[in-house]
Amino acid sequence: MLLRGGEISYFESGFEPFTLSGNHIVDSLPAIVYADFKHLAKYYDFIAMGSTRTPIAPVK
Repeated sequence: MLLRGGEISYFESGFEPFTLSGNHIVDSLPAIVYADFKHLAKYYDFIAMGSTRTPIAPVK
């Protein structure tokens, strides 16, 4: 998958490549990638883990 500007191109073995208009890739990426982290920070503690971040539910 390749995102360029407002176009997402999909390439998969055994299928013809195709391009769709959009502002984010829709496929195997988890929905959390597009989440509003400022809003989620009210409910989760984010712990730095190298170059990635994992949401952890707070214990109350």
